[in-house]
Amino acid sequence: MSQEDQKHLITPAGELILQDKKIQCLSKILLDGIAEKILHLDLRNNEIQHLENSAISKLINLRTLDLRNNRMELLTEKVSCLVHLKVLKLDHNLLTALPLEVFSLPLSALSIGDNSLFAIPSQISQLRTLVMLSISENQIKELPSELGNLDQLKVLHIHGNQFKALPTSFSSLLNLEELSLEWFRYTSPALTKIIKGHIGYPILSFLREICYKKLQDDIKTLTLLEFLQHFSESDFDINKVDAREKSLIHTAVTCGDIGVLLGLIDSGCDLDLIDIDGCSALALALKEDNILAAKILVQVGARLDIGGGIYGSVLNLAVIKSEPWLVSTLLKSGIDINATDSEGNSCLHHLMAVFKRYKHRNMLIANMIVEAGADKNKVNGENWAAVHIAARKGQTAVFRWIFLKNKELRKKGQETFNLNLLGGSHFWSPLHVASHSGHYKTVETLVAAGADVYIRNADGRTPRDTSKGDLAIYKLLSRVEKEHMRMIIKSQKKYVHHKDSEDGVEFGYKNLYEAYQNGRADLVEEILRDEKNVALRADAVYLLGVIKQRKAAKVLMVTVQSDEGLIKSEAFLALEAIKDLEYKANRSHMFIGPKLPRSSPMQMSLPTNISAYIEEETRIDTLLLM
Repeated sequence: MSQEDQKHLITPAGELILQDKKIQCLSKILLDGIAEKILHLDLRNNEIQHLENSAISKLINLRTLDLRNNRMELLTEKVSCLVHLKVLKLDHNLLTALPLEVFSLPLSALSIGDNSLFAIPSQISQLRTLVMLSISENQIKELPSELGNLDQLKVLHIHGNQFKALPTSFSSLLNLEELSLEWFRYTSPALTKIIKGHIGYPILSFLREICYKKLQDDIKTLTLLEFLQHFSESDFDINKVDAREKSLIHTAVTCGDIGVLLGLIDSGCDLDLIDIDGCSALALALKEDNILAAKILVQVGARLDIGGGIYGSVLNLAVIKSEPWLVSTLLKSGIDINATDSEGNSCLHHLMAVFKRYKHRNMLIANMIVEAGADKNKVNGENWAAVHIAARKGQTAVFRWIFLKNKELRKKGQETFNLNLLGGSHFWSPLHVASHSGHYKTVETLVAAGADVYIRNADGRTPRDTSKGDLAIYKLLSRVEKEHMRMIIKSQKKYVHHKDSEDGVEFGYKNLYEAYQNGRADLVEEILRDEKNVALRADAVYLLGVIKQRKAAKVLMVTVQSDEGLIKSEAFLALEAIKDLEYKANRSHMFIGPKLPRSSPMQMSLPTNISAYIEEETRIDTLLLM
């Protein structure tokens, strides 16, 4: 921007507005040639992280500086050069402290709300001309008594901090007309947070009177309990509950009023009251994402074994919020690690649903939960385990972690996560669920981790059959199945020593596979009856069950009586597959979060160009088998 352009930006009143310009630094170059003419500088809604000393020192006539909604962590000490500055606005930045030079300025208005200030220095008493002060929404733990020296103050905003007492020097604020303080909302009956106007005048006068009396008794602070007792009806009870059985401490954690919470704790209120929803203050703090309040309640001794509400326990809530410190503290307290919510979900179920949101934190939590003895394969009220939830949500990172964790658990001789566990009313494995949900990476990871690609649900479907027409997953599982079949063929060939016999086995497998592809149960039965190779006969039994024709059942019933263990085992499995076809499920299949469809048994939709697809698959079949 040229110097000429900059001059045109200044209004006749000396105002330079540079809002929303993505400025990252207030530099000397930006103000070159015009700095002395600027009386009011508006830099709101930029990305300013610091102010160059050389730029600040040029603004010798500045009256108003607006730096709201930026990214400032420090304010330069050179601000002392702004000897005519009357209004300084620093709201919504990242400030943790103010340089003492600020308090030497002739300010009439100072606004530093929504920062991260921990304290206000006693030097604030030097701002004797201050009319408006806003320090709301910070982390100030104590208000200095020197605030009482600001005798010109008319507007004071101090809500949203962490102090639990007011300085009785407030009695000296004789010109105060407006006060914002969340404590007023906790009186009985409740007042508004902002007290002002003709309605607020008697309230502010009463506050000054209370502070004056305590100051006369040489008491420096007014506690929260004393404040509430003075501004409430005569029957004030700190543990009083409303129609929903919520007490003041429930309200404090819900609203995130940390100062009020600390004041209530100091006043000896009951930390473990349960509201109508079965929630304690600790559970509500977690539910409302007020993690600081939850940590405070844990540290002061709130009960950890009650008040979980529909979540079952505060442990489940801590897991949902991905808070390792809280989870660790709760586990050390001896809390029931397998406690379930209203739907039967344990902390592991909840963890699997949110795992990838904060992957590294949740991995820490997962390790803690497993080491504490959680039931890894516990099912909820709808017969789903944690691994099914992870599959439904496409939590690929979960299965990578499970793969490594299972290795560790096997070495210790402990129970592992069952990646082939059948769940839900239709008995789906995690691979069925991931395939149906269209999570390719999750399917790939499950297969690599050892999930069974041939496993069947209650409808006799394999994971490939439940892929809903997702071509990538369908072909992936098809290839895995065929690779597995090729390995079986190769393994059988290792035991054949004569070329004639080898050709016979290969020819037998070719005939068996063709019969299976054509759905010819009669041909498969013929191979089963005439073939002498045990492995080939066992595979014939397996494929006979897959064909799922009722007339195969008679042959299988006879085959079960076979003396050969391999054939007998396959016959049992085939009969189970046929039996599962007749199973009619009455319960719906649901998950945490997005639900599976409640419609009739799920159908696989094949690719649009079916002829081309079958031609390609047949070619691959031939290559794999031969």
